[in-house]
Amino acid sequence: MARLYADEQFPKKVSELLRTMGHDVLTVQEAGNANLGIPDEEVLAFAVSDNRAVITLNRQDFIRLHRANPVHFGIITCTNILIESEWQFGLTKRCLTTSRYASTLRKNHYKVS
Repeated sequence: MARLYADEQFPKKVSELLRTMGHDVLTVQEAGNANLGIPDEEVLAFAVSDNRAVITLNRQDFIRLHRANPVHFGIITCTNILIESEWQFGLTKRCLTTSRYASTLRKNHYKVS
């Protein structure tokens, strides 16, 4: 299963649901990095240092980071059009359970919308 680092705005409920699927999800809050104004570059660097993919609602900035430096363990960006956790969870689950997932998450960007 995936090792994920959920950024500050990512819904806690979705992180919890991903854990029920067996994914190792560490949130910014659990890592002690909440409410510190940490730049996105440092969020990604922390995830890389802990061998984790970032999962985020911050699409623009993390797509930019991916394009600037695709050396990471993956970035999953989700939209925030509908904030219902179950809906977001369903889309994220679909992304994480594709047959290609295990071999392709590293160094890739996935858009969940």
